[in-house]
Amino acid sequence: MRNSIFVLLFGLLAIVPASLFGQDRCGTTSLTADRAARFRGFENLQAASEARYIDYVNRGAQGGGSERVIPVVVHVIQQSNLPLISDARVQSQIDVLNEDFGKYNADTTLIPLEFQSVAANCNIRFCLATIDPNGCPTTGINRVVDPVLAIHNMNDEALLKGSVQWDPHRYLNIWVPVNIEDGILGYATFPDWLGFDPGSDGVVITGTSFGRGFGTPAGTYNLGRTGTHEVGHWLGLYHTFDGGCSGMSPQNCLSQGDRVCDTPPTNASNFGCPAVRNSCNESPVDLNDQTMNYMDYTDDLCMQMFSMGQLVRIDAYLASDRSMIWSDSNLTLTGCDGTVSPGCQPLAAFEQDTRVVCAGQSVQFTDRSTGPATAWTWTFQGGNPGTSTTQNPIVSWTQAGTYDVTLRVTNAIGGDSLVQSASVYVSSSTLAPFSENFEQPTGLPLGWYETSESSQWHWSGTGLASSLGSRSVVVHNFAQLAPKMKQDLISGPYDLTTAAAPMLTFDYAYKRRGGFNIDSLQLWVSPDCGLNWQKVWAKTSFGLATVGGFQSNAPFVPTATQWRTDTVDLAAFSTFNEVRFKFRSIGGNGQDIYLDNLNISMLVNANAPLQGQNSIRVIPNPSQLVPSIQIERAVGGKMEAILTNIQGAEFYRSELLPMVAGINLIEIPTSIWGEMPAGLYFLRLVDGSGATTVKLVKVN
Repeated sequence: MRNSIFVLLFGLLAIVPASLFGQDRCGTTSLTADRAARFRGFENLQAASEARYIDYVNRGAQGGGSERVIPVVVHVIQQSNLPLISDARVQSQIDVLNEDFGKYNADTTLIPLEFQSVAANCNIRFCLATIDPNGCPTTGINRVVDPVLAIHNMNDEALLKGSVQWDPHRYLNIWVPVNIEDGILGYATFPDWLGFDPGSDGVVITGTSFGRGFGTPAGTYNLGRTGTHEVGHWLGLYHTFDGGCSGMSPQNCLSQGDRVCDTPPTNASNFGCPAVRNSCNESPVDLNDQTMNYMDYTDDLCMQMFSMGQLVRIDAYLASDRSMIWSDSNLTLTGCDGTVSPGCQPLAAFEQDTRVVCAGQSVQFTDRSTGPATAWTWTFQGGNPGTSTTQNPIVSWTQAGTYDVTLRVTNAIGGDSLVQSASVYVSSSTLAPFSENFEQPTGLPLGWYETSESSQWHWSGTGLASSLGSRSVVVHNFAQLAPKMKQDLISGPYDLTTAAAPMLTFDYAYKRRGGFNIDSLQLWVSPDCGLNWQKVWAKTSFGLATVGGFQSNAPFVPTATQWRTDTVDLAAFSTFNEVRFKFRSIGGNGQDIYLDNLNISMLVNANAPLQGQNSIRVIPNPSQLVPSIQIERAVGGKMEAILTNIQGAEFYRSELLPMVAGINLIEIPTSIWGEMPAGLYFLRLVDGSGATTVKLVKVN
């Protein structure tokens, strides 16, 4: 791997080439230590593998022979359904592998004269499988949509490979994420790992260096040679510079350095297109460095060959650890001998563009069955239509409720059915005013839902913190591996047509992780139950923070005093009866964001009724002096008063005030009122049953 990850460990320090300990981009030391820690006897297994290789050479192996065909599956890890890596690009990478391992790459003419006699035709052909592990037809290209795994980090090797892998004894698995972080172009496992760690077997190549003629600058790492290099590791080859100037004689060239005798020792990796150099003085013949070898780090444009000694080493592993993959029986199972899959019974699966709708809204269903299916029978409980035989139907519901969806798929071989319980929830609008404190013990409130670009991180309920009650909702930006991922929390629909000047208030809490970790929280409003959205509020990083300083060592959990309340005017939406709210978090590898105590309230003038039998008087209003605020209640209880300006800045928050059945007075401290500039203010009153907001106007 050009900046590749490979591992050799024969007594950690004795056999891991010293030159690699400075190659942090390669990740060799950490990956080697990981394997050594997790697999007992790893060093002995590696040493035994090398001993078998030396015995193979000493028995007179020459390399070559008849063509070996290796079935391949390419797992393209995408951020969305829009493929950045086309089928043609995948095929171009297979073409490069075949040219380079078959020695019919056009640039063999550039091989220096001193190495032309040892340039090898490895006689290996790579074939995109046409039959998958279930016996079904395939193109050998398996597309996986996972925005998190698409931006890959070496630390997440197990996550990437655990998400999808075909039988590594029968297929060469190549994973292609959109990008690999930290400048790494790819990495691969070795053949002798297959016996004790099959779940990691295969090759990973960054999408920016996958295939021929893609990426920039031209000729560096965009001609497909990263794939050639990584597959070389997968077949057992080390870097030509491994061990530096060791293995300098015929007596030790099989056991030191890159364990190949016709690749001259090289003291360090080469980059770019180097001039002729000779970094080690071996005997009996001192040769220049083989910088054009695929197992160095030079640019794609300056790589042209494998050596005959490397071919023998490859053959040793094809005859042992990798013997099953190119066997005649496996070529039949994978379709690489021309065998055509007779087909297979379909497996029912489907997607839908939303699970929560309002009455009358449509849901698009998309068939994702494998097999493939040739006939579809859908059943939509309570839907219009109630049944369908089209592959991708559109269905609506007229009555609020929760409904099941059933799909049966068939083909000439058989059929399969899938029943998705509670597949669709049809909401009915809730009249304002309304309060949501997220106190449900599990999940989200009925009618609320979340969508996320991440397969792992979502808005969820939590009992760790709250601004009112005992629970809130949180989005875990601290743990996200990929930045700029959007997570949306979407409310049920609300009817604002009976609300006079409706307002939305909500509490949130956030602390910054660092100066370069930029998280955002946005509020969007839809007047038509989610069909169209308008952004009405947004805060980012410093402006979003409700507490000062940074917290980088652990996820932020707010205390009761680390919350802020903001208010959003909903007057523009007061004529709509299916209004939804969407809180969007855009993570920047920063800190967790908490949300609580959402209230849809209406402004109440003097003498206007409150909820139930309550009423309120504000006298005078507008006022220069502190106004008298009188609340008449039918029952006693406790109430909290919060005074903010139209930007949501808080001027006053009372303690929990005891209320009696009858008339109660709320007093804003004179010292606070006197310091407030003239303008419009909101006094939010909150008790156990809900909240209401009073408009106050101060004049000079």
